[in-house]
Amino acid sequence: MNFKEMDVNYIFVYGTLMEGERAHNKLSENTFMGRYILPGYAMYDLGVFPGIRENAKESVIGEVYELSASQLPELDYYEGEGSLYTREVKEVFRDCGESLLAYVYIYNSGIAAEPMRRVWNVTNDDYVWYATYGSNLNQNRFSKYIFGGEYVLNGRRYSGCKNKMSWIDETVRVYKGQMYYGNSSPSWDGKGVAFFDSDGNDNVWMRLYKITWEQFLDIQGQEGASANWYGRVVALDVIDNCPVYTITSEYRHEFNKPSNVYSELVEAEIRKMKEDYSNIEKSQERIGTLNRSDYVWYVSYGVNMLEERFMGYIKGGKFRDMEREYTGCADKSFPLAKMNYILPYEMYYANNSSTWDGSGVAFLDMKTDGKTYGVAYLIKKNQLDDVCRQENGGKLPSETLKWYDSLETIGSWDGIDVVTLTSKDRKERTCVRAKYYYTLVEAVEKNYTYLGRNEAEEYVKGR
Repeated sequence: MNFKEMDVNYIFVYGTLMEGERAHNKLSENTFMGRYILPGYAMYDLGVFPGIRENAKESVIGEVYELSASQLPELDYYEGEGSLYTREVKEVFRDCGESLLAYVYIYNSGIAAEPMRRVWNVTNDDYVWYATYGSNLNQNRFSKYIFGGEYVLNGRRYSGCKNKMSWIDETVRVYKGQMYYGNSSPSWDGKGVAFFDSDGNDNVWMRLYKITWEQFLDIQGQEGASANWYGRVVALDVIDNCPVYTITSEYRHEFNKPSNVYSELVEAEIRKMKEDYSNIEKSQERIGTLNRSDYVWYVSYGVNMLEERFMGYIKGGKFRDMEREYTGCADKSFPLAKMNYILPYEMYYANNSSTWDGSGVAFLDMKTDGKTYGVAYLIKKNQLDDVCRQENGGKLPSETLKWYDSLETIGSWDGIDVVTLTSKDRKERTCVRAKYYYTLVEAVEKNYTYLGRNEAEEYVKGR
């Protein structure tokens, strides 16, 4: 597609002009717009710099900066425009369809090399989204590729990644292509397993896990990095400035029917994703009629992940056979929506709660990276103060409190603030006692259903 240069105020860069690279000083004062993906081109390693050429089956991920026309002569000179490279206008994308027009330098000469299917300056610790579409749609199955261990449905033992840190986030997306079954997998009774054909035009449901680049390569190795298995890395998108990749074979296989166990696993996960997605859409429809300034997403990461327990803070009463009676909120309206919410911080146990037999209880250390399971409840702001008071012996958060002295805004969802309670400074760690421990295990297991009992206990125990 041809575009007029007068429409262009941006430049898409993919090599030495990127942040951290040797020529980035030419753009260091420009506004960074984020990472974007350029479909229909492949990137090649030319030694000390890369070049891109048209290739319908590939995509390139790079950075976009605002650009003034006065900068073009210097950039053209640096890139050898008209000889080594040609400057063209292309449409680049991110976040499932958002796009803009940008200048791109296209390499002028032929290249006899394999495409580079990664960001030019990627490091092992950089985060990427790994988009899964087969049995790894199931989080318990995927966890074996991270932590190692035997997966119960096929009896295979996996080595796991060198870095066994859990994925820090996950989401669901639908991408164009085709998921089909092919090859003959010894892990699944010699039957077919899922592959992705990027030339297809179906809607393919994918679960995305946010992991490091090193973990992504380790998982590809466990899946089989040969051309016949999962040797091809496909760039699909950019979400929150992180590249989205999936893996598949270098060529399309003949169809081979999967085993019943495998197909039932995949189909069950797709049904669940569609159901969850439908519930989110219904919640968004309800939210669409609200005055957003009147509501807040309150994230619980301790035993209040159990809706039964949290509702004591809303409507009052006792939790099961425990002695404490909660006053509830003045406004006893039920939460309008509820969703799982993973927090990228470390959870730990501190203080000694008389409610829980002197047990340490959950706090969030927002200065330390980690992965904490949470549940977000959509409540009214006038209820939030009452919830905070019930967590703090009748007082609102303040720096003089022993318990939850800080109400933190940690993001937004659909235009509504997401908040949680914690202590601003890390407290001394204390031991967790049985009643709190098993209630928290139950809360994790009920909300994060892909975790079995053992995984939920390991999570709670390892804080």
